[in-house]
Amino acid sequence: MPNLAEKGQDPNSLNKIVFPYPVCLGPVNGPNSCPAGQSSTTIPLSMVNPAAAAYLKDVYSHVPSPQNALSDQLASNQSNQFNADQQIARVDQTFNAVVSGFARLVHDSIPTVQGGGLFSPTAVPNVAQASTQNPGWNAAASLTFVFSPTLLNQVVYGWSFDAITTKNTGQLAASNSPDVVNAITLPYADAINNLPTLSFGASLGSLIAAGDYTDYSRNHGVFDNLTKIAGHHALKFGFVFNHYEKSESSSGNTSAMNSGTFSFTATPDTALSNGSDPSAEWHQEYANFLLGNTTSFSQLSQNLIAHIFQNEIEFYAQDDFHLRPNITLSYGLRYSLFRQPTDGNNLATSFVPSRYSSSSAPVIDNSGNICTPQTLPCDGTAATNPNYDTLNGIILAGKTSPYGTAVTNQANLSLQPRFGFTWDPSGQGKMSVRGGYGVFTDSTPVNNVEQSVFANRPFVQTITIYNAPLNNPAFARSSNNSVTNLTANAKWHQPYTQQWDIDVQRELPYDLILDIGYYGSKGTHLMGAVDINEPQPGSYATNPLIQNNPNFYC
Repeated sequence: MPNLAEKGQDPNSLNKIVFPYPVCLGPVNGPNSCPAGQSSTTIPLSMVNPAAAAYLKDVYSHVPSPQNALSDQLASNQSNQFNADQQIARVDQTFNAVVSGFARLVHDSIPTVQGGGLFSPTAVPNVAQASTQNPGWNAAASLTFVFSPTLLNQVVYGWSFDAITTKNTGQLAASNSPDVVNAITLPYADAINNLPTLSFGASLGSLIAAGDYTDYSRNHGVFDNLTKIAGHHALKFGFVFNHYEKSESSSGNTSAMNSGTFSFTATPDTALSNGSDPSAEWHQEYANFLLGNTTSFSQLSQNLIAHIFQNEIEFYAQDDFHLRPNITLSYGLRYSLFRQPTDGNNLATSFVPSRYSSSSAPVIDNSGNICTPQTLPCDGTAATNPNYDTLNGIILAGKTSPYGTAVTNQANLSLQPRFGFTWDPSGQGKMSVRGGYGVFTDSTPVNNVEQSVFANRPFVQTITIYNAPLNNPAFARSSNNSVTNLTANAKWHQPYTQQWDIDVQRELPYDLILDIGYYGSKGTHLMGAVDINEPQPGSYATNPLIQNNPNFYC
């Protein structure tokens, strides 16, 4: 962290920033690279970028000075607060000889304070504090019907609500640092009450906070279980219905934020200090910050809120058959209908390769950027494609998606057989042989759709601007890099796992038990991420477009 002299607050060094070792005021890239006459141990305040001056006033003035003024190393503690309170109410009632039930209500309150902020805690004190509320409600009601000694039915309804609401209370909160807000003209308006992140290559000096954040989850579930004893059979039938809702803001992702991120990376000219500067990288990057010379700026165009909905319904039938006193068979079948997650505002998107048309593809220049009339001149080409479609191959939920409000196909046939047995060969309770096989279907995770809402075009985009002026990053020319889309496989298959086992137990003298078992598991269509643009092995070595590109290095 900068010391008093590096913050311009040293009464003995008025009107200037003073470094303990020389830094380069011009472009620098390693030893002996600083242009002649452009190194100094001081930067006049008149040369400090207006946005950097605002950070010094609003943010750095609240950061303690480092104990070591030469290395700028600061050791500090940040306190966290955690308070939990829970109330439970329950009523049990027997209505008559047939019907009984209960109702339960649980409330949790967990207010917390994170000294270093939420999600990506920063080591710098007083800048990223967050105040978080974590309320939770849970309600359940159950009715049990005992129709006869051999026939029982239970119906259960459950509801739960959970939330995470976080307020940025440190100096990186826009409401606490109005000078910084007024000093920077962002390409897109900040909607999360957060200042742009300052990301230094010397990462411990970075200033980052998550901003205001909300996450709400609601669950509704209905369960019914019917049990019937018939001779040597114990029959069970039932169904489960679950409706899930999740509403979350994208501000939880600190790697791409609506408030923006300035990056400062530098390879210092260590010859300026004859190699004696222990924090040469940090000093040079901090000097670049003061001068307003950024490496890059990136910003998410808006803070979208995903409203995810998902429904699941399952039916099952099971029989425990006591074939003989020493043999029991257990077999059953479960059917699961897991619906694909959808967004309540139809913001979900996906990429379908079969819908991609090469005639609508963009022209790519030698730097790997998309070349359009708006980005000319491009590197090594002046060609553009007038038919370029930014949504080439993209499907939009509720609009162009062939799956309605979903962005991939639904799996409708998820049958899961289960079988097991127990056998006591001697019938004396001294030995047991157990075995079984089952198929278990996995539900579709909602984060696949949720993350696509946060990242995919056309509703949101991330811009990157290189060498952007600190006080006005939109003034510089933005890079038109290729678009990364988070997508779901158009040929979706329900993930499932097969499990099997056989186990033998034998009681031995002296209260010992011998247990020998074999257990197996096989997953099919399990969730995973695949880069569908990944080149085949050897393609770089044989592609003349790459080999003849001066920016390509083997």
